[in-house]
Amino acid sequence: MTRKIWKRPFTEKYKPEVISHNLNSDARELLYEIIIDSINGTETCYHELLKSVPYSRLKKSGIAHDFHEGTVYILLKKADQDIVLEYIKLLLDFQSEGGTVDPELWAVSMGDPEGAKILMENINEVLHRCGVLYKFIYEGDEFQIEEIGSRLESEASKEALTKMKKLSWEEELDFFEKAHKAYQNGDTPELFRNCYLAIEKTLKRIVGEVDNTKDVSKMTPAPLFNFLKQRGYFPQVLGEYHKNVLESIMKANAYIAGKRKESRHESIDNEFLVLSIHQTAATLNFLIDRYIKLKNKPKGKL
Repeated sequence: MTRKIWKRPFTEKYKPEVISHNLNSDARELLYEIIIDSINGTETCYHELLKSVPYSRLKKSGIAHDFHEGTVYILLKKADQDIVLEYIKLLLDFQSEGGTVDPELWAVSMGDPEGAKILMENINEVLHRCGVLYKFIYEGDEFQIEEIGSRLESEASKEALTKMKKLSWEEELDFFEKAHKAYQNGDTPELFRNCYLAIEKTLKRIVGEVDNTKDVSKMTPAPLFNFLKQRGYFPQVLGEYHKNVLESIMKANAYIAGKRKESRHESIDNEFLVLSIHQTAATLNFLIDRYIKLKNKPKGKL
């Protein structure tokens, strides 16, 4: 039986600032630790991999054609991520179904379906904690790789972070980064709270710069949106859309908080949490882009 190993807390080292579909170096390192510690059949699965992946793609990563002691390490650390994910899928299938461990000795490994599922949970935990938007699922008697959220929306998060850094909007940036970390830590209330605050602080900063006589400290998002709409900051339909995004985040946060008070720990699936972060990113990008255009308009009209 594969043992459950990923109980130790993750350090700051394993917390990238943005969740994405990139299989980052931290995830690769931890996946190697799991695989080398828990799995038989690494050589057999490597030969299986060669049947579906041209060796030229492995060669460019410095992987020798013949399997040797360092092959798994180099593959997991340097190969293209689609190859890494496919190799892990083969390993999970092997763990579940059993098969020949040593082709020369014909040593046979008995299948361990339950152990393979626990191993899958460990792998998914690493991917989640390292902010990698993939997961493995067991469906139809086989393991499959599934994306969480869309790649296009992931790029929006990177865009928003980059824009806030360029503008030196440290407080707004901090809240949005904390939303990403909350996802990785499995802290749903903190995720919604920081998504909300990232948008609210961005609105307050923009309104404060549009009209430096206005005291924005106690203003809520609704009047902030209305103020910008009246100043021609955006058409009404766009303003309403992004205001609705913020209201949805607020409602989700209140719902989760209410369940906690009732001691009902209802979970929300990762797809919805990732969607909330991506919608926040879209709203931040919209607001920041409008702000930059407004600064270049002498009359403050877009």
